[in-house]
Amino acid sequence: SDKGAIHFSYGHFFQIPNFQYLYENSDYFIRIGSSSLSDIVGNPDLRAEKTINYEVGLQQVIFPNVVFDFTVYYRNIRDLLSMEIISTYEGTRYARYINQDYGNVKGMILTLEKTFSDYFGMKLDYTYQFARGNSSDPQAVFNYNQSNPPVEAPKQVVPLNWDQRHTFNLSANFGQPGDWNVGFIFKYGSGLPYTEDARYTSGLNLINQGTRPSTYMLDLRAEKFFDLGPIKVNTFLM
Repeated sequence: SDKGAIHFSYGHFFQIPNFQYLYENSDYFIRIGSSSLSDIVGNPDLRAEKTINYEVGLQQVIFPNVVFDFTVYYRNIRDLLSMEIISTYEGTRYARYINQDYGNVKGMILTLEKTFSDYFGMKLDYTYQFARGNSSDPQAVFNYNQSNPPVEAPKQVVPLNWDQRHTFNLSANFGQPGDWNVGFIFKYGSGLPYTEDARYTSGLNLINQGTRPSTYMLDLRAEKFFDLGPIKVNTFLM
């Protein structure tokens, strides 16, 4: 209608891995006879990483110049980069990139926006999200096998490095165009996950089960215009 709309989308998205993962150590130089894991080779047969995205939402005018938007989404991610450890009959071990990891992201976005009028404009959005998968780093398997004894890669989904539960953004402007203006941007994000030191978790390797502190940022800009005869001067404070 003239005051509301339901929107939805469904799509398959593909992303070719960075060429460094296809052609790293292209001469396949591997130290023969070394039992330690130190060499990595690329894989020209890597497939594109695939994401299936589902999204549906409602946009509605609730007051004059004020729009509300509610969106929910789900993303299924497959063929993310990982590694396999290859052992030769001579006892040499090396790592090669493969498509193996997976993940999923689900969440919702709430947006409230007031277009600039009557000396005031504002946009507020809030995101509530879960990001889970079996690995956040293509080299995770390589790093796990550097320890003695090697650490087994997780077989269940764990929080991914970018699993931020709450994100809040607020931007606002006050003023009269051509005369004065005050604007600010405020951003808040809940803590991201991290892997705690096993010495303080009863010796268990709990991948990304800890949470870092929340972060926030505030930017402010104020400006005023002055007419000095034929010259217009803009002064500002940041």
